Amino acid sequence: MLATLALLLGLPLALATQSCSPLVPVTFDSSTIPRLLGQWFYIAAASRYPPHLAEMRAVTFEAFSFSPSSHEDELNINEIIRLNETCVVRNSSKIQVFQQNSTLVHVDNNDVTSVARLIQSDKDLLILNHINIDFPNLSLSARTPNVSKEHMEEFKALLQCLGFTEDEVFYTSTELLGTWLYVAGAAQFPQHRLEMLLIDRAFLRLEPGASGNELLISHYVAVGDQCFTHNLTYLEVTVGSAALVKHARNPRISTAEREEFEQHAECLGLRPEQIVYAPWKTVQDTLGGARATKATTAPSQQGCKTLQLPNWGL
Repeated sequence: MLATLALLLGLPLALATQSCSPLVPVTFDSSTIPRLLGQWFYIAAASRYPPHLAEMRAVTFEAFSFSPSSHEDELNINEIIRLNETCVVRNSSKIQVFQQNSTLVHVDNNDVTSVARLIQSDKDLLILNHINIDFPNLSLSARTPNVSKEHMEEFKALLQCLGFTEDEVFYTSTELLGTWLYVAGAAQFPQHRLEMLLIDRAFLRLEPGASGNELLISHYVAVGDQCFTHNLTYLEVTVGSAALVKHARNPRISTAEREEFEQHAECLGLRPEQIVYAPWKTVQDTLGGARATKATTAPSQQGCKTLQLPNWGL
């Protein structure tokens, strides 16, 4: 009797396991690269690979775009990532498309950081399975910051078949929208640093754009007795000019947040003297004949902690 009961109790689980379909990779052809081009938003991911877990906990927003490279079967990738309270822009990576084995290889500074297969799904979804690690994993990106309930259920079903529970899934936050106050900045390009020095106050407001894959950015800057307003619908990244900007909901940031920003800046090759902080204190100085402002608090001299950027968008 007990044996029969145990068998019956185990039957639903066995049936559920049998109903799981294996991940079906996309076989690459001439339509693969055109399908990948354009902007994507990272939505969710699950992994049992420890470095991935640390990255997924830190990422609250990521948008990335693929564009044609000068080499055949290679794509440029521009990424905008919010790691906790720090925004990072990166455009040094490449995606190599291998037609013969239908894989995508993420190369950053000539180092292979990940190898992934594209899993069959809707044309507006990007489901990736990283195969260069011996741990179950799956990530979901989409053309828009939000996906339909049906598409999310499809992704969750794949995760369940890989043995993941709901508690093991990490989702990006929708809290990016709204008003953000400019609290610190660092730049290598002299003109950008001069602009940071001249700013008295600044904030930006992020709102949904006209289409689902755009964010409208309204930027408000005060310099002396002048106020400037600028509306942006896209961000342009210039190669070879490292920059890092921090915005926060509150004008004052904690010591831990300040130290985190300084570590990120150092790992991007930015020197402490290239960091400009808010709140601002006006001083008399001459930079090309213009009035300048300098930060009230000098940056600390802490060692670099390697900036880990996620590879979920490849």
